[in-house]
Amino acid sequence: MAALTKLRNHIRSGDVSVRGSKQHKDFEEYLIPKEEWLETGSHHNRLAVSSSAEEYLNERK
Repeated sequence: MAALTKLRNHIRSGDVSVRGSKQHKDFEEYLIPKEEWLETGSHHNRLAVSSSAEEYLNERK
């Protein structure tokens, strides 16, 4: 019983993932697969807003 309790606590904390589970899956499964990331190139990693705070605020005004 103690082992199952420990396992449950580790699953809830995210230390242990459950293969096939929608709720307790591995963190890596939430990420874009590496092959797909390499195919799309670097144009998807740009920000939708400017990096300057002044430009951003002027756009919002």
